Amino acid sequence: MSVYNINSHNLAICLCIVARMKSPRLRSDVSRKWVEYMLTQYESRSSPGSKIKVETFTIATVTSDGEGFTGDIIKLDVEASLSGIDSESIIKKYNLVVKLLSSNLSYQPIQNRIGINLRELTMYEEVVKDFNSFQSDHANNEYSLCLPKFVYGKCSEDEFVLVMENVKVHGFETISKCKGLDISHLQLLIRKLAYLHSVSYAYNKMHNFIEKYPCFVIDDKLKWYMNFGTPVFMDIIIQFLKSKNATEDLGKKIEIIKYHLLEKCNESFSDHNKSIVQCLNHGDPWTGNFLFKQKSSYGDDPIDDPLMMVDWQMTHWNSPAMDLQFLINTSTTSKMRTEHLENILYHYHSTFIESVNNMDVTVSDWSYDCFKEEYDRLSYFGLVRGLINILICLSNHGANYQKVQSNQSSMFFIVLQNMQSFFTKMLCPFIFTKTGTDLIHLLVKNAFAPLLDELVSGKNKILNERILEILNEADANGLFNKLLINVNK
Repeated sequence: MSVYNINSHNLAICLCIVARMKSPRLRSDVSRKWVEYMLTQYESRSSPGSKIKVETFTIATVTSDGEGFTGDIIKLDVEASLSGIDSESIIKKYNLVVKLLSSNLSYQPIQNRIGINLRELTMYEEVVKDFNSFQSDHANNEYSLCLPKFVYGKCSEDEFVLVMENVKVHGFETISKCKGLDISHLQLLIRKLAYLHSVSYAYNKMHNFIEKYPCFVIDDKLKWYMNFGTPVFMDIIIQFLKSKNATEDLGKKIEIIKYHLLEKCNESFSDHNKSIVQCLNHGDPWTGNFLFKQKSSYGDDPIDDPLMMVDWQMTHWNSPAMDLQFLINTSTTSKMRTEHLENILYHYHSTFIESVNNMDVTVSDWSYDCFKEEYDRLSYFGLVRGLINILICLSNHGANYQKVQSNQSSMFFIVLQNMQSFFTKMLCPFIFTKTGTDLIHLLVKNAFAPLLDELVSGKNKILNERILEILNEADANGLFNKLLINVNK
């Protein structure tokens, strides 16, 4: 932890300088001057003319392995003097989380090309405010979306920073990624996802969401990013299955239908126009991206919502069943799915319909049976994304890579770690071509080769159990046999 003590500071800030102040790229770039500028911008939104003088601030790493953040994350605690045009100075404390670009400058052009940082900043700065205002007007604030409070953000070709409230000081924590969600947390999360989906659906019917926020449309770059590396990781799983007598036949079966399986997954994500209902998806709804209220650090707690949603970089417009498939396959155990899946899906559908109706919008031709058919149609997407998420997030090798890359959770950023920023910009168009993708997949294969050894060793019991659970369920439900029929035609 770094501690900065401020003995003196000139309160007069030259506006022509601060207006062009560069955002920090690294933890070491977070300076007193930038903190004062950032907090002045924040306080001035509600009280124009506010001035901040930082007395002390501390910086510490905040991201634990698998918490669901991408980019470099730091905790920033500030004690500052706040004064206004007509008010006396007061001492105020700020508990913040700062999300920066990766410390490797090579990643920035790729992030910008894909648009993931713009999506997240737009969500915090604009969309959640629009949604909450809309549902407050139409449903008396019954379906509010709870994200950490937005403080400051900037996203351009050369910069990205997102500052938000650190809700952990209010008792919010993630659930263990190894155990999976229990029924109470799962029901709460399903209800909150239904609120997100229903509010965005109703909002779109009245205001045309995509016309106002086109950055959330699924484009070719997002399709590429979503499917990046999947052949490599499926090969690892196939080789693992074939290495064991008990699973050898299953491995051979999946090997035969691998390309059809990946094609089905890609089609599921891209073909959202087949869906009767479309809405804003979180896009990465797994255990690590949700913080649940555990306890309060304050006597008078300012946050009464039991759940916070974070990490909105993959947010996009799609079928709501996409989020559900992703969540169920990444964040629940086989026992949970066997005992509660049908009730969970029914709970989601009834909550969605009720919420939409209460916002003066109707949903036509979307009975529970229609919704369940849509959910089942997207099973291949849930299967593939669930396997990859578990493989990366529960493996020791994946955790080690995250540590090396300052908690970067994207394998794409990992394999480009040695490129310089200039060459990355030059190579961007090539990377998205078939030849460029094939080349990157070779790098991914080399980088993640130890995953196979970890699976085969059997030492990571939770990883192996979760992988085999999903595969055995898919096989029992006939997903692989359906594809075999197509292969044999």
